[in-house]
Amino acid sequence: MPASLKGRMWIAYGLMILILLGVYAPTLLTQPGGGLTAYMDDVGEIQVSLNVWGTIHHTGYPLFAILGNTFVSIARSLGVSAAFAPTLHSLLWGILGLSVFYGACLSLTHHPEASAAAALILGLTRSVWIHNVIAEVYSLTFFFGVLLLAVALSTAGSPARRVLLLAFIGGLGVAHHRMVAFAAPGLLIAAIPPLFREFPMSKAIRVLIAAIPIALIGFLPYLYLPARASAGAVWVYGHPVDWSGFWHEFSGAEAAFLLHPPPSLEALVNDTLATFRTLIAEMSAPLVLLGTVGLGLALKKPDQRRAALIALLCTPGYVLFLMIFHRAVMPEAVTTPIVLVLALGIAFAGAQIGRRVPILISVVGGILLVLAHGGFVFTLTHDPLGAETIKAVSRIPDRQGVLMLPWGPRHTATAFSIYVSKENEQIRLLSHTADLSQIKDRLFTLRDTFYRFPPAWWAQQLGIKTVHLSAPADGVVAVQRDPVLSFDHTLDVPVTETIRLREANACREAETAQITLRWYAQDAPDVDYSVFVHLTATGSDIPILQGDSSAPVYGWSPTSRWQPGEYIQDHYAIPILPAGVVIKLGLYEQLSPGQFQNYPAIQWTVDTLPACHN
Repeated sequence: MPASLKGRMWIAYGLMILILLGVYAPTLLTQPGGGLTAYMDDVGEIQVSLNVWGTIHHTGYPLFAILGNTFVSIARSLGVSAAFAPTLHSLLWGILGLSVFYGACLSLTHHPEASAAAALILGLTRSVWIHNVIAEVYSLTFFFGVLLLAVALSTAGSPARRVLLLAFIGGLGVAHHRMVAFAAPGLLIAAIPPLFREFPMSKAIRVLIAAIPIALIGFLPYLYLPARASAGAVWVYGHPVDWSGFWHEFSGAEAAFLLHPPPSLEALVNDTLATFRTLIAEMSAPLVLLGTVGLGLALKKPDQRRAALIALLCTPGYVLFLMIFHRAVMPEAVTTPIVLVLALGIAFAGAQIGRRVPILISVVGGILLVLAHGGFVFTLTHDPLGAETIKAVSRIPDRQGVLMLPWGPRHTATAFSIYVSKENEQIRLLSHTADLSQIKDRLFTLRDTFYRFPPAWWAQQLGIKTVHLSAPADGVVAVQRDPVLSFDHTLDVPVTETIRLREANACREAETAQITLRWYAQDAPDVDYSVFVHLTATGSDIPILQGDSSAPVYGWSPTSRWQPGEYIQDHYAIPILPAGVVIKLGLYEQLSPGQFQNYPAIQWTVDTLPACHN
């Protein structure tokens, strides 16, 4: 290799990596994962698992867990935070994958600038970027996909060695994520014909037979699942300790209901169109077109035809899966191998038009992708949901009791605070699949849970006719089998004919007033009253800000369901604006459209509110 080319090679590679790291840096996930998007569904779970040597949801991803736990343990010993270390683990595999891709492009084109431009654009496509800056299994999937393609495209060494190497890497890749197997047509075309051309049929067959156990080596990490379950790990998904539980996890049976074809031709067409829209969203239309043109040009060049054909043959499996099982796996993740092949096409295109044009492609393409995706990725990794959930959970009285949160980002963020940061370690966390009828301790959840699991669901799970709800703190709901019929009250304010206010406390937390109440049903109310919380100026009844609720306990405890003699704890939070002087609170009912009857209960002067920590 000429010294000038070698120098250009390292300069192009170094600049590509520096630019990617510079773009990635502001978007790295450094907090407990949150966010109600498909990209963030499993991030919190992985953050927990990689910090406690746990296991991950189907199909288990044991190699990722083993490598991730090792990496995170080392990173934390060096002072990296528990939330950030799993992100760095994903970033490592993403950068390694892009580095291998750059090397593969360089070996095919001998053009450092075109190879770096293609790798830069690939690294800035939406899903590659996202999975490199969050804690997710797809960064390792991406690495295996790139590595398999690089080995398949190479012509160096013996065909037998290449077959065995593809078997080993492919076994690891498929064991990690079954989606890797869809690249098989291209990989087989790359490996098998040269094997039979160079060796006698008997030897070629022996090589293929030897490849089978070598590929199966990739599944050995699955021993990790029953091993950790048997060891009593604090975070184990499912029940992999016995054969049925292990197979359920290994086979991904939990997601079998998603594997069904479109119910009609129209649905098939819609899924096909959605696939192409996803592809455009990942790369942008100009870059998809450039990659397609580059692959077409490569097919016409004898020295690049083989590589372009192999790469193209790696994509039909992903296209068909997206068309037939569009929602079985996150479509953006399944699209990534297609994006990878199109990026290779960009390298082919750039290599045919000199040095300066690929640089221009990388600049224009990079800016286009940063503008298209940067804001979305930043918002994704800075979503406060995880931190807000942990803060809400910390308000549970004495941080003790049983907390039920359905599986998802709120559940896993809470798990992080229990098992990793340990700020809420006294709380026992359950998911919606637990048997709540056996719970004897105080049972809590968060307010938003009821949008998915309403009070009737809780009553059914507990085996009772109705549940009794209270709000002991901001965002927290206590779920009780029996009503609270006694309370040492210090206040007694009549509000309506049947409801009295027996406790009212308010304090200031930053620029928010936190208000705790205790309602008392003197008799069974026959009206569903709502609650008003108004911030007003001096001498005015017109609110400048409202924190009303359709019913007490965040709208989930209608007053008409209260029993005589029952106490209901309630909580409200209302921001404090500079013009706000008085907070007024009470009940109201709607007599007719546009007509309301207010029942004032209590008020506070903002300036007199004590700090909540006091």
